[in-house]
Amino acid sequence: MRAELMQEPEREKAYLARAPSTDSLNLSFGPVFEVASGRAPHTWGSYEIIVQREDLADMVDYMMFRHQQNPVLVHPVAMGETLNHTDRAMWFGTPTDLNMDSLIRSDDGLRKIIKGKLESFN
Repeated sequence: MRAELMQEPEREKAYLARAPSTDSLNLSFGPVFEVASGRAPHTWGSYEIIVQREDLADMVDYMMFRHQQNPVLVHPVAMGETLNHTDRAMWFGTPTDLNMDSLIRSDDGLRKIIKGKLESFN
């Protein structure tokens, strides 16, 4: 006998009942940033959650279902801020605009520092 497929609301309730809680994840919460703070590149108030690699899959799973109306940008912390916030990033919810100029300035500043360090070795 074929099992009936669950309708969307029932499927979501079933997921939420078994979804990991953030208590079971190894997370570090960073500061809350107001829009007026000029925290680049975000054009809205935000906060940072640092997730350990071994907990990333559970955190992504959790955010997919629980972000509600809030946009969530997930990106690595690696060299290359522009790539971290664009090509290497994923969104849950509706993406919002980013201040790309600030990302480019950040990458340009990093390139100058690296160039200076390399030149000091010559």
